[in-house]
Amino acid sequence: MKSILAIGITVMLICNIGLVQAQNQSSEYTIIKKPLGPVKDNYTHYIPLGSIIYHSTDGITTVYSPDGKVILKAKDSEATKIPIPGPVGFAPATHVYQVPSGSSSSSEPFELQTEDRGLISTRKAEVTYKNGKVVLVVIEEKSIKDAIIQLFNPRTWMEKLERLFDLIHHWWRAIW
Repeated sequence: MKSILAIGITVMLICNIGLVQAQNQSSEYTIIKKPLGPVKDNYTHYIPLGSIIYHSTDGITTVYSPDGKVILKAKDSEATKIPIPGPVGFAPATHVYQVPSGSSSSSEPFELQTEDRGLISTRKAEVTYKNGKVVLVVIEEKSIKDAIIQLFNPRTWMEKLERLFDLIHHWWRAIW
């Protein structure tokens, strides 16, 4: 009888802990309604200067501090759709950014040790600067499928062939 009571209490505790964890998981996501950025105005969801925005393939956007701590997490599917120029028309607010006027950006390798994902390392992150200081970093996680498509994309192969032909042509002209 005591063992059945102990099992019952254990099951209840486990179920209650599971329920609390499930409730915490749903409340840990922020619903983003405006573009993300280190700009304090009525049109931007403010994130601190130097924040790292990480878009994972599972549709979760995580914003990290420069030291790898989670600032916020958001589901792209729950973010407000914002009109953007171009053929796409609309994008989730988690994929639209507001940076200070006069900023410039470049694609460069980037590494960050995070508290929840461990080491994030990429050969291509969009790093935005203003007056030599990092304003914002955006990293798009690529799936294996995306990498394979890019590898076998005919446009990619054509660009590589064109570069090869240019090199051969310049070499040929140099020796004749």
